[in-house]
Amino acid sequence: QQDTHRQQLEQLLSDTQQELVQQTAQLKTLEEQLSQTQHKLDQASEQLEGASKQLQAGTRDKQALQERLRDAETARNSLEDDKRRLESARTTDRHAMEQQVIEVEQLKEQLRAST
Repeated sequence: QQDTHRQQLEQLLSDTQQELVQQTAQLKTLEEQLSQTQHKLDQASEQLEGASKQLQAGTRDKQALQERLRDAETARNSLEDDKRRLESARTTDRHAMEQQVIEVEQLKEQLRAST
């Protein structure tokens, strides 16, 4: 019976460690998406600033520039929403990973205690 319990603990440890590896990969993907979103956000902000400067300079095609300005603001707002969503997902994944690490340590301790 002690062997069965040990095997169950070892399987649970293995499963938990595998889940931790998967969550680490997910977190890396989220970090990459967040980086890409930040880059796009920076570009959108630059475009917004450029359009704003052209508008202030009194460019003849005021209506087209106002459209570009609105489009740039919309794009920036959308990217900021994406960034917040990705940051939230990253925080959630980090928390889950921390819990997995704690479980791994607890399972290792149970295995040590069972021998």
